[in-house]
Amino acid sequence: MNELDTLTRLATLGTARSPEPEALPGLEGQVLRALEGMPAEKRLLLAAGVRAVGRAAGRMLPVLEAPR
Repeated sequence: MNELDTLTRLATLGTARSPEPEALPGLEGQVLRALEGMPAEKRLLLAAGVRAVGRAAGRMLPVLEAPR
């Protein structure tokens, strides 16, 4: 069985049932710590957005074929 990462586990269990991630690594963790005064749900969504943008930025663009 795969173990879910902290951000995914927090999202699937819900912020009310899951404890705050103490030391979430990476940029997601920095976002969660920087936005400490906001509601947990908003912080979670913003951290997930940071992860999505970071992953999208690291992907190679598809190679398009020349029109014939």
